[in-house]
Amino acid sequence: MPKCPKCGKEIDELTVKVIDHGSLYLDSDGKPHLDLVSDMYGLNYVETIFSCPECGEELFKAYREAVNFLQKR
Repeated sequence: MPKCPKCGKEIDELTVKVIDHGSLYLDSDGKPHLDLVSDMYGLNYVETIFSCPECGEELFKAYREAVNFLQKR
């Protein structure tokens, strides 16, 4: 089982945070609109952050790096 490089605890999963970007605005009638990049461009997500579930420290931003880390025995 891999160990977190920040806290040293053994972990078998990572916490994932998905971050989207966009804008919130009011139209001419005062109605709010939230335009997210993932909606505008058909993306599933904009950014992911993989963190240690024990200490909460950010470990990876790339999916492949996170998978490679978890596959270490």
